[in-house]
Amino acid sequence: MLPSSPIIRMFLLLMVLIGGIVAFSYTIGADSTLGSTTHIIVEKASSALEARMESLNLSSKLKEAKFLSFLTRESNDDNDHAGVRDACIKSMFFIQSGDHFSQSRWGAQPVPYQFKGLEIGKAETLPLSEIDAMNHIDERLFCPINVETYRFYTSDGWSPWKFDPPPKLDGITLIHQEGIWKIGVGANRAYSVN
Repeated sequence: MLPSSPIIRMFLLLMVLIGGIVAFSYTIGADSTLGSTTHIIVEKASSALEARMESLNLSSKLKEAKFLSFLTRESNDDNDHAGVRDACIKSMFFIQSGDHFSQSRWGAQPVPYQFKGLEIGKAETLPLSEIDAMNHIDERLFCPINVETYRFYTSDGWSPWKFDPPPKLDGITLIHQEGIWKIGVGANRAYSVN
């Protein structure tokens, strides 16, 4: 059963459309030899999505929910992890009226979430293990995610605002493996716009 609110229906439609783009880019973007092909396909899909959004008269702020086709990047300097981190954040949230929106990826069905005051903290260096060395991982970073308040959507509408930490939204782990920054396990497994 679809929600009666047109805004929620447009939000859900947007998540479905973007989900296909992100899933496709994750599938192909992992192979660097197909990277340029993935980029072209995602560009075309993004253009089609923008046209659809304009035809639905959605807010221009929803256009901030564009996605990069790669969540890996060759390392050129010490801060190069930031681009990979930002691409991951864009796959997890979109911004409207200053708030971040996403949906859970656990449970029987995705649940829409709204976050106020979401901030990404400074990257912290994590210790490496022998297994990391065997897997050619020479650096591991953790970027904490902090939220002032959040709520989620149920069949009865939006829940009251909650002030405790959101479930499974602690942060993002990045690893530097064989000269390339990659996203490790973290909140990106629990929240996504697709």
